[in-house]
Amino acid sequence: MNIEITPGTLYLNLSPEGFHMWATHYLKCRRDFKPPTTNEFSPVPYFLLCRAIELEIKARLLKNMTQKDVKTNYGHNLVKAYNVLTLSEKILTK
Repeated sequence: MNIEITPGTLYLNLSPEGFHMWATHYLKCRRDFKPPTTNEFSPVPYFLLCRAIELEIKARLLKNMTQKDVKTNYGHNLVKAYNVLTLSEKILTK
């Protein structure tokens, strides 16, 4: 007798951990960044820091939302996304 068992689909949301990990990578790159010349302005440190902040905010939202919902509701509007975080998650200062 042959018995075939088809298990149900398992959904595992790894997005919060992935986004958090990538945010820490960008932040480390920002901290380690040294421009090739000292007298030249570079937007790179600001880009790295902004990307780290965006990924961390989205990592926190993804604990309760899908990537599609975060993208649809917030896109790159970080102020709007930050404002819906819980008070304990709002750790940025001026």
